[in-house]
Amino acid sequence: MSAFWGQKTFCLVTGASRGIGKTIAVEFAKKVEEGSIFVLVARTTSALEATKVAVEEASGKKVKVVTATMDLEKPNREDYLSLVNSALTQNAVKADDFEHSILVHNAGSLGNTAKRIVDMDDLGEIQSYLTLNISSMILLTSQFFKVFNNASKQRSMVQITSLSAIQPMKTWGFYCMGKACRDMIMKSAALESGIQVLNWAPGPVDTEMFDQALTKTGDPDVTKAFTECKEQGNVLTTEQTITKLVRVLGEKKYVNGEHVDYFDVE
Repeated sequence: MSAFWGQKTFCLVTGASRGIGKTIAVEFAKKVEEGSIFVLVARTTSALEATKVAVEEASGKKVKVVTATMDLEKPNREDYLSLVNSALTQNAVKADDFEHSILVHNAGSLGNTAKRIVDMDDLGEIQSYLTLNISSMILLTSQFFKVFNNASKQRSMVQITSLSAIQPMKTWGFYCMGKACRDMIMKSAALESGIQVLNWAPGPVDTEMFDQALTKTGDPDVTKAFTECKEQGNVLTTEQTITKLVRVLGEKKYVNGEHVDYFDVE
């Protein structure tokens, strides 16, 4: 099995404008070879440009960065295919010029964390959540690997998951079902395709999503658990969790398609 790092790599990261996604882009860029291309996707143009600068600096300018402002709540397979192809075209390269292609599914949302399952009665809200967190991910995966379809090359996917994918939480039905579904989509892809897949649960991380969990959760017990986690200093930085992710990927000690939690790894 080829080494994960140290190769000429085409890497696409969703939700790359801040938090975990930004740190993934920066830390991954340090580990690839010159001539690699990183495609950064998010909704906020100015924040994406800041990530671009950080990636270029972290890689010593050896990585070319393409940014794309996209709303993944409005998925379109033609747009996704064009996104990948245009990044290649504008840099005058082909998919087969890369030793390794990596797709990172980081973008996602908590959804409504104040409703119990039995109170979910807004079809539009349900469909909107599933479109952003599930449909968009499936379509992007299919279009990315339509371009990077050479089975003799190394191909990888990383999905940012959560403990909530395997452990239910009261009033977090949207998030739990979304992460569980994403985990199974990735497991299926690993089984079918030969693509190396890791579902990475980053632990409790100091992000805007964690702050949202503190203030907008409908169940007092869940709110208490998050509050105590923060008060006891158990919230991780994005650098802590992604540094460990980089090591796990490099060592390749996980089962393909597996759900691996930050706290599972020494």
